[in-house]
Formats: sequence, C-alpha cells, structure tokens
Amino acid sequence: DIWLPLPESLRERDEGVVTLITYRQAAEIIEDAKRLGMRRGIFNYHGWIKGGYDETHPDIWPPEPAFGTAEELRALCHPPEPFIACLHDNYQDMYEQSASFPQGICRMKDGALLPGGFWRGGQAYILTGQAGLEYAQRNWPHLAWLGAENIYSDTLTAEILKESWEPGRLQSRAQDLDAKRRTLAFFKSQGVVFSSELGCDFGVPWLDAVHTNHPHLPGTTIPLWSLVYHDCVVALRSIIIKSHEDDFVDASVLHERCRQNMLWGYTATFGGFTAATWPSMRQAFAESLYADEWHQRIGTDEMLNHRFLTDDRLVEQTVYASGASIIVNFSDEERRVEGVTVAPQAHVIL
Repeated sequence: DIWLPLPESLRERDEGVVTLITYRQAAEIIEDAKRLGMRRGIFNYHGWIKGGYDETHPDIWPPEPAFGTAEELRALCHPPEPFIACLHDNYQDMYEQSASFPQGICRMKDGALLPGGFWRGGQAYILTGQAGLEYAQRNWPHLAWLGAENIYSDTLTAEILKESWEPGRLQSRAQDLDAKRRTLAFFKSQGVVFSSELGCDFGVPWLDAVHTNHPHLPGTTIPLWSLVYHDCVVALRSIIIKSHEDDFVDASVLHERCRQNMLWGYTATFGGFTAATWPSMRQAFAESLYADEWHQRIGTDEMLNHRFLTDDRLVEQTVYASGASIIVNFSDEERRVEGVTVAPQAHVIL
C-alpha cells in the first residue's frame, strides 16, 4: 500500500497537500521491495486523486500534481508481470470540497444530507447507489487511460444499505442494493481485478478481493468469512499496526499478525510508510514474506475446517481442500497437539 499526498490535518487543507511519496519515489520503493524478495503482488496507490487522499471523491480528475505528472502515474500503473497496480477510488463517499457536491447525496426524511464517516477529507456524505454508479461511469475513461489493472472501490461493500428521501429521487434499500450490484458489474465488465472494503455477501459474484480489518481475539473469534468464501474471494489484511507518522514497526506485532493471517487464509498488506520512513521499515517488510509463500499455496483453496485444539483455546488449526493445514500456538508455552510440538507464539505447517 503506497500512500501518496495526505493533509497533515484538516486545518492545513487550504495550504495544500503534504507530499509523503512522489511517483518517482514510489517507483524506487517498488524496485527496492523486489530486491528484498517480493516476487509477486499488488501495488496499491492511495491518494493519487485531485487534492490527495479522500479529498475530492468522486471528482478525482486530474490526478494531484503535487507529486508528479499524470504520465508518471500512468507508468506506475503498468508494472511487469507477475505484479499488478491498483488505484484506490470511492463511489459512496462525497466531500463538501468536491466540485459535484451535493449532487447525488442521500437525503434524510427532514431533507438534510445523510452523513457518513469523518475521514481525511473531512465529513463524508453518502451517495445513493444510482449516483455512485453514474459517477463511476463518468470517471471510467480517466481510469482506463491510466491503465490500472485493479480498482479498489473504497467503502462500497462496507456500508449498510441506505434509504434516500429526496423528492423525485426516492431510494429504498432494495434500490440501493440493485444499484450497487450494477456498479460492481460495471467495473468487472471493464476487465479489471476489482476489490472493495470489508466485504459483504451481495458483492461476492463480482469481487476478486476484499480488504478486511477482522480482529483476532485468541480463543474467541473464528474465520467465518474464509470458511464460506475463501475459494471465491481473496481477503487482504494489514500486518502493520501503526500510524503514518511512526517511523518504526514492532516486530513482535508484525509476526503475530502474520500468524493470524496465515491461520485465517488472509493475504498480507504492508503500508503506512512514507518515502522518509520506508528505510526503517524495509527489513520488517522482508521478514514478512514467508506469509506470502503460504498464501501462494492456499490462496484459492476452500477452507474446510477451523477448530480450537486446546482447552484454553489458544492453539488453533485451519484445514484446506488441498490437504494443507496450519496450527498456530498463540500461548506463551510450548504445546503438543496433533502429534507435533508447536513453540510458543509460533506456527507449524502440516
């Protein structure tokens, strides 16, 4: 995950964006990642739109010039195989500074705009499903010119379905669902790999990947999404827990997240760095690549089973249709299960 310009704070928006990574620096980091052992994967560019991350959705064009030219971004969108590029975009949120504001925003019964979350761009408002589809179709020629092989449409499959009470443009939840399905189908009809946030069952026929924040609570949580959809949709989950301003990575947390991902069949995402902090994080990146090797093996397998193997529920196992299986010991003691010994805070692949 390569984050481009971000406002340092909402107060500084009028002073312009803060460039964390230029296109040229992004290209250098990509080449460094390959030297460190990355053999395949996705480069996901966040914040390339006009104004920076989350700033002007859905009025994305032209790309923010603070960190390079549109031609340089276009070049980043064409990495050699087996790598692909992904552009972060959004067709559910709109911000007050967007040129199209407030056209297409859901209205509550009293006529007020329906607010969403408060993000980097400030207060977001929720578009109707039909408006989101129309903005996606309007923007597609720009996205096609850039040539990204993967589109990540943020929040599209993360929000519950909405009603809108705008006179003449009423929307029921069923109509919102229908329009969102047509938006998903539209992107897939363009031949791109398509992903969105968190995931929901109505998106499965069109989604290739979902980005999840699924928390792991030892002894409590189970990989329900993977048990149902692992052979249908790739789930992506960050192995970095940090803010964009931090310049270090807690190695113990990194490997704990890798073990959680491997157990649940999630592939790793690695982000949150800037051009200045990448040098301090590159070793952690290199140390995480063993998780990629596991996912290459089971990435499209059906997950057949998940179970807790000990009474304290701190040792867990998942089994895949290919016969591959992994046991993870989340306790601080060595455990003997299924005929194998698993070191504390470690895993064994069967």
